[in-house]
Amino acid sequence: MPGWHVPMMNDRPRNQAYEAAIKRAVSGTHVLDIGTGAGLLSLMAARSGARAVTTCEMVRTVAGRAQEIVQKNGFAERITVVARKSTDVRIGVEMAARADVLISEILSSDLLGEEALPSIEDAKARLIKPGARIIPAASALRGMIVGGRTLELQSHVGTV
Repeated sequence: MPGWHVPMMNDRPRNQAYEAAIKRAVSGTHVLDIGTGAGLLSLMAARSGARAVTTCEMVRTVAGRAQEIVQKNGFAERITVVARKSTDVRIGVEMAARADVLISEILSSDLLGEEALPSIEDAKARLIKPGARIIPAASALRGMIVGGRTLELQSHVGTV
């Protein structure tokens, strides 16, 4: 796993919040997990009673490792790891039908990285049922205007 997965895997409050939300939403459902990484959220969904989980990861080596982790945890029968970008996943090919629940952790610190918004919008249009539960269901972004001479010297080229 890439090193940046480690802090997320060790973030107990974050993982407890995800698991609580997943437990409330997935019993008996088909779950789509976008950006599986190590497969943590997919494993939570399977452990919480999801009937099936389709999880996609666009980095092939990471998807391969997720598949190994799924197998070692005994969930290979219920979790299908797809080594492709969610926007390339097709109903009838990688997924038998639209999912009931969408879970993802593709939110970078600015909410706009990792193509989170386009990926979720695409999933809503093609990969999940109308009215499907989405975890997380909402997010907030806060910003602050900053300036000053130091910032100006770092971001503006004056007369040369």
